[in-house]
Amino acid sequence: MKRTLKWVSIITAAVSIGVQVPVWAEGNDAAAQAKPEPAASDKPAQNTPETPAKPEPAASDKPAPAQNTPETPAKPEPATPDKPAPAQNTPTTPVKPEPAAPDKPAPAQNTPTTPVKPEPAAPDKPAPAQNTPTTPVKPEPATPDKPAASESGDLLQLLNRGRYLASRKQYEQALAIYEQALSLKPDSAAALAGKGAMLRELSRYDAAIAALQKATDLKGDYSLAWFQRGVVLRDMNRNEEAAQAFDKAIQVNNEWGGETLEAAWSHKGSALWKLGRKEEALAAFDKATGINPQFALAWYNRATALLQLEQYENAIEAYDKALQSRGEWGMDTSPSNAWYNRGVALEQLKRYEDAINSYDRALRVTPNHLKARQRLANLRRQLGR
Repeated sequence: MKRTLKWVSIITAAVSIGVQVPVWAEGNDAAAQAKPEPAASDKPAQNTPETPAKPEPAASDKPAPAQNTPETPAKPEPATPDKPAPAQNTPTTPVKPEPAAPDKPAPAQNTPTTPVKPEPAAPDKPAPAQNTPTTPVKPEPATPDKPAASESGDLLQLLNRGRYLASRKQYEQALAIYEQALSLKPDSAAALAGKGAMLRELSRYDAAIAALQKATDLKGDYSLAWFQRGVVLRDMNRNEEAAQAFDKAIQVNNEWGGETLEAAWSHKGSALWKLGRKEEALAAFDKATGINPQFALAWYNRATALLQLEQYENAIEAYDKALQSRGEWGMDTSPSNAWYNRGVALEQLKRYEDAINSYDRALRVTPNHLKARQRLANLRRQLGR
């Protein structure tokens, strides 16, 4: 009888010691049964430790199945006007329309002009009169494709209003404002980019792509429109096209609206990870953190990629950098995700006391973090507490 009880205890301990790999930053509480991935919904690697979980994508609102799975590195928040990317809710800086080129006034008729010195008269021709008025300069017309001053002010006001509503997640209302802006100026690339971003938030992906395509057709060097297009394509799992769109955003005019160059690199890294191009993805995350060492979301994604690759010490170091930074975490990612994933990495290294402390910190930030609470309870039970 004692031998039977002993075997039951061993089996129970073996079951409870299963650990999971972190999830991506696209949802705070989602859990999956695969390793963490820096991209939104990356598939786990095949050499997952005992029960590592699939990371949550950075912008996903849907929870993953496993309750104790580490968080997935964040999909950097797409650029929504007036929001903070990726992965990255701060309102975006509006694109200030260029004022109309003012008409050049004709010179006043009574402005004295320097008289032309008369040439000596031919024998039978009188010399020209000394006070012959000069021909006035014809004023140049205003540039046709630039709005007049009043139109420019109205358009800017509408764009600002749309971005404000987007920052409050009032996407339908924001979309209506962008439509109003387009009725005032149908060829406004900024209004089209805002419209595309709102359509994406409403999961109307085909319509979003159409609006953003029109924006890039009108203004081919508009970084924000290419960025938004990349985010939509990534959400549609068209990752090759998404990576190309992020490349284009990086290469052109750096007119980002509320987005940033480092956010484009981080989003590109997520798309590359989903394509299985892991070294290129890590290089993209490194590029993002190199541009902005305070970009928390890029550090988080890099850390979760390293966790997926079972480089636990390096992953913990990157999570620490994310937690020490003062930068953006994205719409659906917070320090609690980093504390949780850090705890999972520590468990893999059998540093159980440190893991318990990390789960505790996750719960301080987000008291209803179900996965952190469950892993903490399991770990304490394993340690006989």
